[in-house]
Formats: sequence, structure tokens, C-alpha cells
Amino acid sequence: MATTQRTMHEPVPAPVVDDGSSRLLLTTARVAWDEAAILGLLSILLLLVLAPFVLLASTVGWLAVWAPMVLVSAPIWLATVIAPDRMLDHRGVALRALPRTIRQCARTAWMIGMAPAAAGTLVLGLLESIERNAGGIGPRVGLPPALGVLVTVAVLVGPVFAAAARFDPHLDDMQRAVHGVLHRIEVLDARVRHVTF
Repeated sequence: MATTQRTMHEPVPAPVVDDGSSRLLLTTARVAWDEAAILGLLSILLLLVLAPFVLLASTVGWLAVWAPMVLVSAPIWLATVIAPDRMLDHRGVALRALPRTIRQCARTAWMIGMAPAAAGTLVLGLLESIERNAGGIGPRVGLPPALGVLVTVAVLVGPVFAAAARFDPHLDDMQRAVHGVLHRIEVLDARVRHVTF
């Protein structure tokens, strides 16, 4: 199987960008085919991490499992985004380097993962509260803003992971970017609350 790992003597091609041609699609398909083993391993690893939480949630409920599941799977999820990004940029990813990549991006992944963990837990808690207090109005009033925050977080987590794949996880720029996204989420939450009430 071919690999995108290059030797020191080979020139590194320019990163692939979407220029309107089919070059990006063809390069993506070729890299996915060449690196199917690593991509498959990352998918299996993510599945192995998520499966116990799904089984546990079927017995104790999602409220207790959501936040730990998101935070435990975040480093592997980010590594799953970083590896193909590096492959497309012809920087290569060695199989033996995957544990190091997961370890290096763990802190950044946890910072990013806190937002969906908190938002999901809030929504699940409100839904459970509504179910327990069928006649209560309090949780029902809080549900629309909480759902707005959850949708915002769900929409922004993908681009934040993609941005994290482009930056060194140990740089201050990445931390500022994450804090900027979290600030935008807070601003959107305040706007949703203002419109809802």
C-alpha cells in the first residue's frame, strides 16, 4: 500500500485547496484509498471508545453518560480529524505516531469538548426535568434557549475541530481561537434568551 509519508529528498506538493476543479475530490479519494488502513483504525478506535458509553447509557440514561463520553472521545475525534488533514497536505501520518498525536491533541480536544459536553448535559437535564415535572413551567421555559445553545455548539464544533487540526495544539493561537468560539457561543446564547423571553 502506498503512503503519503515522504522522504527528505522528495519535494512536498502544495496543499490541496478547493479551486472549483475536481482536483480536491480526486486527491481526497486517492489519499483515502492509500491510507485506508490508518483511517479504518481510527474509525475502529473511535467506535471502541464510544461503544461502552452507549451501552452504559442504555442502563443508566444519557444524562449521566453524555459529558464523560464527549470528553473521553474528544482526543480521538480530534486525531481522526488531524490525520486526514495531514494526509491531504502530504505531510503523512505514520501508524506508530497515532498514539502520540492523540496524546498531543488531548488538551485542545478537551477544551473544545467542554462546550458540547456542557450544552448536551444541560439539554438532557432539562428534558429529564420536564419528564419528571409534567405540569411544571420552569424547565419548559429554559428548554428553547438550551436547545439554541446546543444547536449552535453542534454547528460550531466541526469547524473548531478542523481549525484545531491546522494549528499546533500547544500554541497560544489555538487556545485564543477556542476561547473566541466559546465567547461567540455565549453571545449567541444571550441573543437567543433575549428573543425567547
